[in-house]
Amino acid sequence: MASTRCSGHRSASKLTVSSLLLPQFFFQFFPNSIPNFDGVRDETGASLSPWAIWTRAWNAEEHRHGDLLNKYLYLTRRVDMKMIKKTVQYLIGCGMDAKFENNPYHGFIYTSFQERATFVSHGNTARLAEEQGDMKLAQICGTIAADEKRHKTAYVKIVEKLFEIDPDATVLAFGEMMKKKLGKKLEKKLGK
Repeated sequence: MASTRCSGHRSASKLTVSSLLLPQFFFQFFPNSIPNFDGVRDETGASLSPWAIWTRAWNAEEHRHGDLLNKYLYLTRRVDMKMIKKTVQYLIGCGMDAKFENNPYHGFIYTSFQERATFVSHGNTARLAEEQGDMKLAQICGTIAADEKRHKTAYVKIVEKLFEIDPDATVLAFGEMMKKKLGKKLEKKLGK
């Protein structure tokens, strides 16, 4: 579904932790699109509306996740952080078109799936880390998984409410997102 304007970058494929770290880094910057959707736009970036407050808190939490994983990997020296930084710079520089068409329904539907995918991914990483005796990484990923589950619950409730108050438009948006292969992208992310 999402596409970038760059391709063929090989450094990310060399990172054994890319499925853990890079998506979290990338999604630190991606969620910023949600407050700009038609109908839910935070014009000032400091609105006191409940939606704007939630979105800023969510963005801050996603940033904290990426920052914590970054520091863990830096301090444990498990990866080449210079290569991580180059890869993140490359990914952000390439940009991403999630194909939401500025439609909040598309964004909410995608985000409800994406938050579930990150909940599952971080939960699985926590279990694997614990099995390998890395209790600190297990704790970090377990905490992030719990946050992602809370995010998923919130976005699922938003989508449920959209189905309740505007079923026709929500079904159309859901169908459009499925046509864009949202399900296939998330299955890949989950390793199914």
